[in-house]
Amino acid sequence: MNSLISLVSVVLVFGLILVLAYLVSRALGKTWHLGHNSKYMKIIDQMVVGQDRQILIVRIKDRHYLIGSSSKGVELLKELEGDFPDTDGVGTGGENTGSFLQYYHLYQEKYKELLGKHKFGKK
Repeated sequence: MNSLISLVSVVLVFGLILVLAYLVSRALGKTWHLGHNSKYMKIIDQMVVGQDRQILIVRIKDRHYLIGSSSKGVELLKELEGDFPDTDGVGTGGENTGSFLQYYHLYQEKYKELLGKHKFGKK
């Protein structure tokens, strides 16, 4: 009987530790970017495209950049043109938060227009 009580108590304590670890990791995940405030830079949006790979839209002063990040390093992909509204945080899903796909399609449309002008000799 004592061994059954010991086994149940060990399982309950282990389960409690797992639940607490899960709750703490969720709380840290939601507030992690708050501790990394920067005076001149802000991540406008980000999208995970693979294991340890993501694409970010970063605002530095009044310019926007498309940046790729992976385990091999960080690479500037392109300076973006256009207006990207500020959000209250990355991935918060607020009403004024545009999705990465919206920004990507906006950039893609402008890039196609630019390519179309240069293909046909129009500048």
